Amino acid sequence: MTNTYPRLDIDLKAFRNNIAIIKNKYPNNRIILPVKANAYGHGDVVIAKEAEKIGIEYLAAARLCEGLKLRSNGVRLPIMLLGIESGENIKTALLNDIELSASDPDNLKSIELAARSFSKKVNIHIKLDTGMRRLGCLEENLSEIALFIRNSDHLNLKSFYTHLARSDDSVEFTNEQIKSFKNGLALLKSANLTPEFCHIYNSGGILGDFEKCDNWAIRPGISAYGYSPFDDEDSLGLIPVMTFITQIIEIKKIPANTGVSYNHAYTTSKDTLIATIAAGYGDGIPRKLSNNLIVNINNKPYKQIGTISMDLMVIEVDESVKIGDEVVIFGNKSVAPNDAKSLAKQIGTISYEITTGVSARVFRRAVE
Repeated sequence: MTNTYPRLDIDLKAFRNNIAIIKNKYPNNRIILPVKANAYGHGDVVIAKEAEKIGIEYLAAARLCEGLKLRSNGVRLPIMLLGIESGENIKTALLNDIELSASDPDNLKSIELAARSFSKKVNIHIKLDTGMRRLGCLEENLSEIALFIRNSDHLNLKSFYTHLARSDDSVEFTNEQIKSFKNGLALLKSANLTPEFCHIYNSGGILGDFEKCDNWAIRPGISAYGYSPFDDEDSLGLIPVMTFITQIIEIKKIPANTGVSYNHAYTTSKDTLIATIAAGYGDGIPRKLSNNLIVNINNKPYKQIGTISMDLMVIEVDESVKIGDEVVIFGNKSVAPNDAKSLAKQIGTISYEITTGVSARVFRRAVE
């Protein structure tokens, strides 16, 4: 497909820049790149293949379907699942060399049973709940888990990990989580079970000022895609990888006192030249931005007016624009008036929700 609008330009040079910044801060730590939720909306296959090229060691997905998609598209890097799978999904994962997380003794037994049925030894990743209170075993269950793994001929403890709940807003709580994690690791070792590596740092942990350990891998999620999880402006040189672009499909002049779009949430005060563009909330542009969105056309800012609808929105323009002109909605601020973080702040959410919210029908194009 060519000239497909709306589209995302996925800047692989920006992606490499962000990874280089992260590696410079943690030069001796392996990277586990999260590509869950379609690589935070960026396109999991293109990002995974670029990750392979630049030497990233591991990929992390949330669900089996995500790992299977990568495998079916020729991605050979090790893939670990951060979620929990059960039943036949366990066998499917093992048959496709997708590594499973476990945090419950019964789930671990199901993985061992499947591995035994295939007469193979499989890597597993044990998650400890140190304060997020979502997934992860409690410390009191670690001894049972350690004993089971140690006595199994079919399980290899590849990694031991946790997830930081407040690395972007509480140094004190994060340090408590690190302390709890160390206690859990010591408990495993006292049971004569040592993981090949550990991982604890998400983007907040990576960009924050916390202790470093070379055997602790890092999981740069949103930071790999160009955003810091902190409230202050990004100052480390991270570059947004995703830029959302569409085009003008119609232009017309309407008189003063004319309502625009659904419910006439905007009424013109004068004769107004308007352009309709191919983008709406069905593409991932939040409806809450209605009447509060600035876009760029030919490097000039223009205001969106009226309610953003599912497939379309209206822009107030001037005589310099024409049908077919590209419209940049958000992304790299060298060409866009907004990035995902600034749009998120307008509607009280986070950059993650903006990028992952871009729908599958928006064409992704890798650029350099």
